[in-house]
Amino acid sequence: MRLLLAVPLFLTLACAGFGDMKTEAPPAPVAPTEAAPAVWELTRQDKQELVKAGVTQGLAVGSPVVLLGPPLAGTENRQIVGSATVAEVWPDLARVTTDLIKRDVPPPEAARAYTPADQAALDAISVSTKGGGGATRAASAEPAAPTTQAGFTADQVPVALRSGSSDSREDALVRYETDDRMTNAIVWVMKNDDDAAVRFKAWRVVRARWKRGTGVAAEHEAAAVWAAANTNEDTRIEALAAIGERSRSLNPPARHLADASERVRIEAGAAIFEIGGRTGKRTEAKKLLSDRLEVESVGSVRKRLDGWIDEL
Repeated sequence: MRLLLAVPLFLTLACAGFGDMKTEAPPAPVAPTEAAPAVWELTRQDKQELVKAGVTQGLAVGSPVVLLGPPLAGTENRQIVGSATVAEVWPDLARVTTDLIKRDVPPPEAARAYTPADQAALDAISVSTKGGGGATRAASAEPAAPTTQAGFTADQVPVALRSGSSDSREDALVRYETDDRMTNAIVWVMKNDDDAAVRFKAWRVVRARWKRGTGVAAEHEAAAVWAAANTNEDTRIEALAAIGERSRSLNPPARHLADASERVRIEAGAAIFEIGGRTGKRTEAKKLLSDRLEVESVGSVRKRLDGWIDEL
C-alpha cells in the first residue's frame, strides 16, 4: 500500500520538476498601430501651390492629396477643404495643382496623402459647391455658374475685360494674352462672362498662354482642368486635348472616361495615352484604359481604346 501511494507522489514531483525546466512561451506579438498620415505644410511661392514636405517620400507625380484648412477652434483637427494633384516633385518640395476647393472657408494651410476614407468629405464639397465654385464635375454641357479663384475678385479684373461689347472684350483678351500678370483675370472671364463666345475666346487664350509658357503653368493647367469639367462639349474636348499635350497627371482625364459624351470619352482616352507615353507612366495609363474597355459599350470608343492599349 505504501508503494502504491508513493508512485503518484513521485509522478507529481517529477512533473513539477520537468515543468520548471520548460522555457517560457514568447510574448504574443503586439499588433502594429497605424501611423497617422503625414501632414505637409502648404505654401505659395511665385504663384505656385507648394507642399513643404521636408522630404518628399510618399509624394509621386500624379498622386492625389487632400487640402486641409486651419485647425478647428480648440482642437488639432483640420477640415478637408479640397483636393489637389501632385504635379512636380523635388527633393524637399512638391508642386500641386488644385482640383477642388471649398468656398467660403479660409485658404488651405496643409495637405496630406489621399485615402479612400476621404472620398465622402470630398463628395460633400462637390455638393456644397455645385453651381458656385470649386472644380466640380458638370453633368450637363452648360457652363457652371460664375466662379472666381480663391482670393481673386471681379473688381481686380481690368474694366476692358468685364465691360463694353462682346467684341471689345474679345479684343481685350487678345491684348492681354502675352501679359504674365493677367492669368487670373483671363480665367475669370473664361468662367464668368455672360457671352459664350467670349468665354470660349478666353479659354483659347488660356490654352495659348499655357502652350507658350506665358505666366505660371500650374495656373493654366488648373484652368484647363476646370474647363474640362464645367464647359460645353467642344471646349471640354479642347481642354482635355491641352491636358494631354501639357500635363503630367493622369487624374484629370481619367475622371472623364465615363462621361456621357462619346467624344469626351475618346478625348479623355487620348489624353491618358499621350500622358502615359510622354511621362513614362505607360503601366498606369494602360490600366486606366483597360478598365474602361471592360465596361465600354460603344464600338467606336472600344476600337480607339484597343488601339491605345496595344501601343502602350
